[in-house]
Amino acid sequence: MRIAKTFLQRLLILALGLLSVWLIVFVLFDFADQRLPWLLALSLTYAIAAIGLRFARANALDHTN
Repeated sequence: MRIAKTFLQRLLILALGLLSVWLIVFVLFDFADQRLPWLLALSLTYAIAAIGLRFARANALDHTN
């Protein structure tokens, strides 16, 4: 039972990661690319993704106790 629970948790994390990548690449970058030069759009997309990851990691570390 423990193995199944761990597998489902990892599968959920994988699904959330894939959803995040899809949103960043196909929604956020596409939106920014239509309004900005591609280098600026890529930089802005990277910055937003990095900030989101930083907040996600900080929240994950806070809830370990």
